[in-house]
Amino acid sequence: MKKQKDSWQQGVVAGVLLPLAVYLLLYGVFELLDRAGLVAALSLSENFRARTIALVALAANALLLQRYQKRRMWKAMRGVVLPTSIFIILWMWVYGRKLL
Repeated sequence: MKKQKDSWQQGVVAGVLLPLAVYLLLYGVFELLDRAGLVAALSLSENFRARTIALVALAANALLLQRYQKRRMWKAMRGVVLPTSIFIILWMWVYGRKLL
């Protein structure tokens, strides 16, 4: 088995692409369910669905960190932390103000 190259650039790219892919996937699924009438249009609060989907997308990076940790790819783990931190700050900026 060939060992993967450990680089922080790989971690940054994966740390950006994975949450975006998960967000788009979940958003698309909820849109399809909404169009089919299988999901209630009413939500608990303003932007509840987008806010929750964004949090789940960010949590996907925890799985990525676990994968890199098992493979002992420490530089890639550090690379994942940077975009994850930026996404968390952006989430707090966009949605946190409305929650407080």
